[in-house]
Amino acid sequence: MGLGETYTTDKIPGSFSQHQSAEERIVTAREVGTSLGNETSDTERNTNLRIVRLLSNDSSLDVRIALAEAVAPLTDVPSEIIRALASDVSEVALPILEHSPCLDDGVLIEAAKHRGTRELIAIASRNLVSTPLSDAIAKRCSATAILRLLANEGAEIAYDTLAVAIESCGMVSGIPTAALNRCELPESMKRRIAEMSDQAVLAFAKRFFNIPSRVVGREVPDFFKIMSA
Repeated sequence: MGLGETYTTDKIPGSFSQHQSAEERIVTAREVGTSLGNETSDTERNTNLRIVRLLSNDSSLDVRIALAEAVAPLTDVPSEIIRALASDVSEVALPILEHSPCLDDGVLIEAAKHRGTRELIAIASRNLVSTPLSDAIAKRCSATAILRLLANEGAEIAYDTLAVAIESCGMVSGIPTAALNRCELPESMKRRIAEMSDQAVLAFAKRFFNIPSRVVGREVPDFFKIMSA
């Protein structure tokens, strides 16, 4: 959408004008974005929201990126603005998907199901990741996103989700160990796992999560059965 289509008045309240250059609109995006929630009057609040809505549809990608980065950590941003930015191209969506506390699980789960790998990694990196959201991420079978999820201490991950991670991406180095580290294992067991080869960790992980031998591709050696007993 071009500037002429987006802005219906020559000048709106405040310092923002449709005739600003892209560089000036980037500065405006950063300033008005970070000021949301700190207004001292309804008039100031309404002005800020109007500018933010306009900038969220700006023709310049750099302007929308600047706005997304500014509002991503804020808790008082209207949902329609956050959703619009979250559904934009990757460069705009990434800070929103990773940091915005205004996104509910429904939106995040849909994004995890349908967006690309970069967006999936961003979602897996959120400070808090619910159990259903973790499951949606794991089911995309992206090794990079699963590794990020498993390393995220703020992620709640169900036992079945860990099994999905092993079954889908267990051949990727680090994933079986990371999945096992999410379980309540004795420190002595964790030390033994750390000393295993990747193939040994994978075999043990599949045994530990009761993944059928047909998935493993061969019978698990006896000493893995002893370790998991």
